[in-house]
Amino acid sequence: MRSQDWIRLLEASYELDQSDDEWRAAMLEHATPMFEECDHVVLFIVGLTPSRVELEHLEVPGGDENRERAIAINRALPPGARDLVYRSGPAVATLSELVVPQYPEAGEAFESLAEGLARDLVAAIGRADAGRMALLVGALDEVSTTTATQRHQFHLAMSHLGAGLRIRTALARGGVHPDEGEAVFDASGRMLHADGPAKEQSAREALRQAVAEIDRARSARGRSEGVDAVERWQGLVDGRWSLVDHFDRDGKRFVVAHKNDPSVRDPRGLSVREKQIAELVGMGRSTKEIAYELGLSNSAIGMAVKAVCSKLGLSSRTELAHLFAPRGLRARLEEVLIEGEDMLVGSVPLLDEEMIAPLSATEREVLVALLAGSTTADIAQRRGVRPNTIANQTASIFQKLGVRSRAELASRAGSRPS
Repeated sequence: MRSQDWIRLLEASYELDQSDDEWRAAMLEHATPMFEECDHVVLFIVGLTPSRVELEHLEVPGGDENRERAIAINRALPPGARDLVYRSGPAVATLSELVVPQYPEAGEAFESLAEGLARDLVAAIGRADAGRMALLVGALDEVSTTTATQRHQFHLAMSHLGAGLRIRTALARGGVHPDEGEAVFDASGRMLHADGPAKEQSAREALRQAVAEIDRARSARGRSEGVDAVERWQGLVDGRWSLVDHFDRDGKRFVVAHKNDPSVRDPRGLSVREKQIAELVGMGRSTKEIAYELGLSNSAIGMAVKAVCSKLGLSSRTELAHLFAPRGLRARLEEVLIEGEDMLVGSVPLLDEEMIAPLSATEREVLVALLAGSTTADIAQRRGVRPNTIANQTASIFQKLGVRSRAELASRAGSRPS
C-alpha cells in the first residue's frame, strides 16, 4: 500500500514559490497515493465559460500515449455528460455511478478507448471559482462506486487544491504578492500586521485560531491522525482568507493571510457570502461540506441559506439548489430595463427528457413534486399512498439519476447542456 500523507497534499496546494509546471507535478505526485486502487492518476486543469469546457492543461505520467488516451476519453464524453462532470456533479464520483446511468454511450466509448487497461474512472474535483477547476482522475481495474469515507476525504483535500489554484491564478494576474496579505503572523502565531477586514477583533481571533489549528495538523502527531487533522485545516478562514507560508531570505517563516474567496456572478440583493453559499448549494453541496470549504460554522451556513431563500422568495433549499444549479434558471437570467428599473428576467427550463428517461411514469410525477420542494408526507397525502412508498420511490429516483440528496437532485435537474 502506498503511504498516504493528506497534510502534505494540503501543504503543496499553497506553495506559491513554484512555477505552474512544478506545482502541477507536485499536485499529481502527492495526490496519487490517495487513490489507493488506481495504477494511473492524471491531473486536468479546466476553464469553464457559460457555453464551453476548455482543457487548459493535462498532467499525465507515462508519456505521449497515455496523454493522448486521456484526451481522447475526455473528448468522447457526450456534451451532456461533460456538463454533468464539470459543472454539476459531486466533488467525487466514478464514471459508472455518475455518468453511465444517464449516458450509457459514454461508458461504451470509455471501454473502447481504454483498450482493457481500465474498467472505470474515479474523479475528484477542486473548484477554484465559477470559471476554473482542477480535476484528478484515477483509472480503476474494476467497475466501482465511491464510499462515504472516500467522498469525505477527497472533498476536504480538493477544497484546498481548488483554493491553491485560485490563489495562483490571482498571483499570475498580479492580484496577489506571495509575501503580502491582509494579515501576517510569525512562526509562533503572533500577529505582526493586519489590514482591512483583518483588523476587526473577531477576524484577528479567527485567523489566530486558524494558524494554531494548521500548525497542529502539520505536527507529527497531526499527520498521524489522517483525515481528522485535515478537518482542522479549513478551506478558508471566515469565508475570506487562505493561510500561506512565506520564508524570507534568512529562512525565517511567516504565515500570510491572503484574501482568496471564490468569485461568483452577481444575483441582485445577496451579500458576497450569500452568493458564495448559494453557488455551492447549486452544486449540490451539503451544509457540512460548504462550512468546511468556506471556513464557516454549520449554523452560519443554515442562516445564510434561509436569508437567501427569503430574499429570493424561495420556499426551500431544494428550490434554491434548482435556481443556482450551474445551468439552472439563475444562469439564464438577463438584465433588462423596464420603465427605468433594472430587472432580472428569465424562464424556467424544462426537465431534460434524456436525463429522466430511466424513470417510470410514477417516478417522474414524484420527481416533479420533489423539485417543487414538497415533503414526503405531502406527496404521499396527495397521491393517496403511504410515506414509505414515496420514500422508496425517492430512493429509486436517486439511484437511477446518480444523486444522493434533494439538493443534488435539484442541482442536476437544473443543469442542462447548451
